[in-house]
Amino acid sequence: MMGVYNGIRAGCDNYMTVPYSQKEMILWLSAIFRRTDMRHTSLYGCHEWWLGKECIDYDEENHLFYLNGNLLSLTISETKILTEHTDNAEILLSRTRLHDKCFTTHAGYKRIIDTHVKNIRRKIGQKWIETVRGYGYKFVGSLKGCEKE
Repeated sequence: MMGVYNGIRAGCDNYMTVPYSQKEMILWLSAIFRRTDMRHTSLYGCHEWWLGKECIDYDEENHLFYLNGNLLSLTISETKILTEHTDNAEILLSRTRLHDKCFTTHAGYKRIIDTHVKNIRRKIGQKWIETVRGYGYKFVGSLKGCEKE
């Protein structure tokens, strides 16, 4: 308890006891970044895309996407499609390619991709994924602050 007292007297406004889990640390830092608007700092390494002042982060280990530090509630199919888009940012992807890469079954209607993209856009905003009529989609976010692995 003396550590908390000395820490607060020294000027800190938060205290975390050890041992702590990596997940707990990421959640704690995410909350601090949300409060201080430090969107330019990626918690997840080089999986950070920018469009204007908005940022999408991808936590590859846990398969989670964040928009401006807020966790996105995506289905498994939406996560696969958004991952394919971010892995191929600024490259035109056909519906067929998205269907073949993101779904295990090759049977089915390839226009289902349109429905998933519509749902993703509802969650992240319209401007992140452009439609190329008659062909498919293109993710327009830019990888910044690090090189693609």
